[in-house]
Amino acid sequence: MRRPASKEAEVGGQSRRSIEDERTLERIRSGDRDAFGDLVERYQERLHRVLVRISDDHHDAEDLLQEVFVKAYRALDRFAGESQLFTWLYRIAINTALSHRRKGRGRPRPVSLEQGRNEGGALPELPDTRRGAPAELEAAEEIDQVRRAIASLDDDHRTVVVLKDIEGLRYEEIAEIIGCPRGTVKSRIHRARMAIRDRLQK
Repeated sequence: MRRPASKEAEVGGQSRRSIEDERTLERIRSGDRDAFGDLVERYQERLHRVLVRISDDHHDAEDLLQEVFVKAYRALDRFAGESQLFTWLYRIAINTALSHRRKGRGRPRPVSLEQGRNEGGALPELPDTRRGAPAELEAAEEIDQVRRAIASLDDDHRTVVVLKDIEGLRYEEIAEIIGCPRGTVKSRIHRARMAIRDRLQK
């Protein structure tokens, strides 16, 4: 099991990310044609995961990812730096995925769920799938049950539990992404976890 990063390492990582993002923004605004490609490379994997988990549509996630970066590119001139670039991109991705989901185009598909984080009673770790066919089938069933439980949540609770328990973001980052107080984020996460556990126990 991977040990959680220390607070110092976490803050250091955030600072490095912010510095890299600011430098990239300066390059984009100065006309560097390669700079936006660097931004895409830096965030495409994480945003793809979020799109899959929020939209519950692995098949269309690649198209949604392209849509997110097109929206971001067109809106960069309006990005005033009042939030982190990282959380701004997440906000675009979440809104894009939810819009896709609300239009009824999503098709439920199993997705890989990472181990839950420890803070605040996160979701339990999923079993190891490397022990042969029976264990793989059992693990796949558990993964699908968790996926379905998350998919059954309303948009507000689905979003926060994905960002916290699957993506491992901090409460402050989630609050910045969805535009609500930290206390509201914590309350929604708690309710989402309880709802998921209730569904898994049925």
